[in-house]
Amino acid sequence: MPELGADFDTWGNNPIGLNGDQQKIDDVFKPAGDGTSVGLQVGTGKTFSLAGTITAAATAVMNTVSGSVFNFLNTAFQLKDVTDPTKIVQFDVSGMPTATTSVIRLAGGQTVLGMPIGTIVPYFLPSAPAGWVFLRGLTIGNATSGATERANADTERLFTALWNTNAYAVHPSRGGSAAADYAASRTIDMPDMRAVAPVGMDNMGGGTARNLIPSLDVLGERIGAPTAAGAVFGYVDASGSASVSGSVSGFLSGTAAAGAGSGAGSSFMTSNTYSMSGSMSGSASVSGNIRNDGNNSTTVSTIQPTIGVNYITPL
Repeated sequence: MPELGADFDTWGNNPIGLNGDQQKIDDVFKPAGDGTSVGLQVGTGKTFSLAGTITAAATAVMNTVSGSVFNFLNTAFQLKDVTDPTKIVQFDVSGMPTATTSVIRLAGGQTVLGMPIGTIVPYFLPSAPAGWVFLRGLTIGNATSGATERANADTERLFTALWNTNAYAVHPSRGGSAAADYAASRTIDMPDMRAVAPVGMDNMGGGTARNLIPSLDVLGERIGAPTAAGAVFGYVDASGSASVSGSVSGFLSGTAAAGAGSGAGSSFMTSNTYSMSGSMSGSASVSGNIRNDGNNSTTVSTIQPTIGVNYITPL
């Protein structure tokens, strides 16, 4: 402001005077946004309108709500707890494909956004969404690894998690650390969820096994089969005929003959009943049904009514 009581021809001088003050204002509002640093307060009932772009340094902090702060990073946005800055929520966009938009929509109620590495999600569309990969037994690795499921820098977190379980094969061999193997363009196997159903580990979290089924105590281990041979308890209810050929040895016994014959070549005829004991040879054929009494076996299906879906996991 002009100096009170000063000479009328000096109050506009620069750097002391109105011209100097105007210059300071110009230094604040430079078009490139690199002017003098100042504080700005937008009071209650006022609106801060922005048609351009806010550029924030890597160390910039935006205080919004008491107890939390915003950090704007190069590829991510963070929400920190100012009381305990180790509590950080980070939205990382570095893994998104070019020219794509990801929408996070909250439907209300208690919503948990955290999706930890290693989560399995049933998915009924044919292509895995951005930031996710199929669980079909292929491999992941860095951009030069030649991995068959995904070869890209965004696979490092999942690669590390799989490596640390020591349950999945590393190709061509396992090295000293996940970081070293990833940097060396090695690949690691993914779980294979094709045509199988997930079942809880028998020793989950190191707990005591229940042994309700053949024990599942190794990550990625498989048990079961689509069919199984099972005993069928039954008996044969048959009817049919038999034909006999060959020689008969033994003897006949019975009542007196009604007719007689004797000598070589003579015939023997009777209307009475005779019985024979001895042995014979021949063949027989029968037909009938198997009933349930425990002497037979067959192959039975072990699959419940099932619908096919894809399984995906986040990177």
